[in-house]
Amino acid sequence: MGDTRRVLRFYWVWEDAREEAWRSTMAAEGWHLERVIIVCYTFRRGEPRAMSYRLDYRRLRGAERPEYLALFRDAGWEYVNTMANWHYFRSPAEDGHLPEIYTDRASRVEKYRRVLGLLLPLLAMNLAFIVTQHPNQSHWYLWGIRPLQLGAVILLGYAVVRILFRIGRIKRECRGV
Repeated sequence: MGDTRRVLRFYWVWEDAREEAWRSTMAAEGWHLERVIIVCYTFRRGEPRAMSYRLDYRRLRGAERPEYLALFRDAGWEYVNTMANWHYFRSPAEDGHLPEIYTDRASRVEKYRRVLGLLLPLLAMNLAFIVTQHPNQSHWYLWGIRPLQLGAVILLGYAVVRILFRIGRIKRECRGV
């Protein structure tokens, strides 16, 4: 077996905790995340270690990036990779405890609100396109696009609902409900 392993794996935004646990399991088996490109994860063989992998979603512009990464580095997080504004970090587990990036409810909720800030405009654009197209238009290419846009609306709408449920669950967990 080689020193590099590539794994194809898809996850939904609201399943980030499950994905973080999977990457931590991979590290415990000696496979440490090196790079992410869309749904392809590249792992490098190393010493098995208890590691906490965490994701953060944030659009960074120019000078924000070094400051953002320095903030995480100062908090003990190692930057791994960025893919589509999702930033991957890891940190060694301390006494079996996997550290968290966000320890308060407000910052955890804000992470998902940033994701909604991307999904809601995409949903609105796709809905607007569908609604503004006259059904009697005979352009052949529109008949191929309409089902794709309808699929995008359904998928984006589902994602928005699931993220809103995730936000609600975070708020309830903190209230002890």
